[in-house]
Amino acid sequence: MNYKAVLSERAEQQLLKFPRRLQCYILFQISLLEKTPVSLSRPSRVPEPPGKQIYEFHHEYDGLFYVFRILFLYDQDERTLHIMLIGHTASLPPYT
Repeated sequence: MNYKAVLSERAEQQLLKFPRRLQCYILFQISLLEKTPVSLSRPSRVPEPPGKQIYEFHHEYDGLFYVFRILFLYDQDERTLHIMLIGHTASLPPYT
């Protein structure tokens, strides 16, 4: 059973700050999360907000290594993922 991801207004704003190519990659990753959220995510832990799930992935783009963290909640209907935040860090690739 696939879930349906719903982005909060804050998550949408965060997504729109990225270049179009990264937006597409993030949306692709969200589509993977919709298919198997249990296997792709983990419970949040300090210093992250408690009681949430985290999906973490990385991508190299334009000479930088991005690590993305999507913070989400399962809805009570067990069919919806509420994406609250799309966080990231960017650094030089680890092999340089």
